[in-house]
Amino acid sequence: AGRELGGRINWESRLPGLASYGRVRDWRMGRLAALPNVEIYRESRLTAADVREFGIPEVVIATGARWRRDGVGHSALTGIPGAELPGVLTPDDIRAGKVPASPCLIYDDDQYYLAGVLAEKLAKDGIEVTLATPGLEVSAWCRMVDEQERVQQRLTESSVNMLTGMRLTEIMPGRARFHHIGGKESEQRWASLILVTSRAPENQLYDALTGDTDALRIAGIERVTRIGDCHVPGAVVHAVYDGHKFARE
Repeated sequence: AGRELGGRINWESRLPGLASYGRVRDWRMGRLAALPNVEIYRESRLTAADVREFGIPEVVIATGARWRRDGVGHSALTGIPGAELPGVLTPDDIRAGKVPASPCLIYDDDQYYLAGVLAEKLAKDGIEVTLATPGLEVSAWCRMVDEQERVQQRLTESSVNMLTGMRLTEIMPGRARFHHIGGKESEQRWASLILVTSRAPENQLYDALTGDTDALRIAGIERVTRIGDCHVPGAVVHAVYDGHKFARE
């Protein structure tokens, strides 16, 4: 849909410590460039009608996912009251160029790598950053890939204030209310608040195509499949696996 191929890799590989993620895109771009039977159309956002016009029997949708704005995550299955307030952002807003106001409160209920590297980037940009998470340590899932201690060290060196064991229960103008694991309640001030909670599939195109089977049949489209984050949001490795598995099968 855009000018660059690579999706989320393009932005994430420019964040602190993630430059090596670019290899996931670069290696495949090199392979594609060497293949004579591949056509690439950039800046070509398609509607369901556009896809049907191609009349190609096999259609694969890989439209990615977006960060949720309602706060739904590991510890808030129904969302967080106040998430719709002005100044409440998601990583997608930062990716689009939005500069958060200082002090910035980042709430990490995803608990993987993104909130930590985002906090480090903003702190290096001169923004006062507090990273709060329900986890017992920041970026807790990074423990699974032996990177948690490195993440915490980098945040400490970047003067990021880290608050653990704190579940965000309500967002108010300029204030956020937290429930501690031990039962205590507290509040944190914010001028901007970034919710890093969970992602939702961007499957509108898939739904529009599969919702009209008669139009698919008339167009000669035999199968529509979704892969990667627009099927089930996950880590980069899961998207790579999903594409590889589909191609082999």
